[in-house]
Amino acid sequence: MTSLLLIGAVLLIVSDLVKHGFFSTSRLNESKDALAAVQSIAQVLFIVLGAIFSYYRFFHGRSFVSRARVAIGIKVVDTSARVYLHYVTVELENLGTVTIWEPVPTLRARMIGPDGTREETVKEWRGATHHSGKGRGYAVVDSGETVSFTAYIEVAKSFWAVEYEAVVRDADDVEWTRGELVANKPDHDR
Repeated sequence: MTSLLLIGAVLLIVSDLVKHGFFSTSRLNESKDALAAVQSIAQVLFIVLGAIFSYYRFFHGRSFVSRARVAIGIKVVDTSARVYLHYVTVELENLGTVTIWEPVPTLRARMIGPDGTREETVKEWRGATHHSGKGRGYAVVDSGETVSFTAYIEVAKSFWAVEYEAVVRDADDVEWTRGELVANKPDHDR
């Protein structure tokens, strides 16, 4: 509706200018150079506005930004004791264009059972491996690379399920989070 009003207003203004002689053929011939200059200025202005719009549409907030995907893998192993062994793998894949420095995972395990819940937090990880094969450890994760962190948790067989929440934080305090709920049964029983 607003665009219709705007087009109508422009048409009224142009018709009024033609009526008063501002847009006559003789006047247009006299100011040919000035019209060419105005046309060039308008073209440059549209190109600049298009470039600004393109930047905000396609690049603003996407360049030089840390982006990552966190995945949790859980394998439940039966033991002869009264606990199951949950072997947990947290993977961080760098999807952005910026290197992720010193990723540190934290895993919160909330065990759910008939007697309520119990929480346990894992902050120490064993055998962090780097999937690039370059042997640099896990202090740096470049674009397109993945790093894995592993740990195990002993969960009493009386619990029904375990809810995992993995938080990976880098040196700049950027966080990525992933949650997973698994039944407290060995993998072959699920």
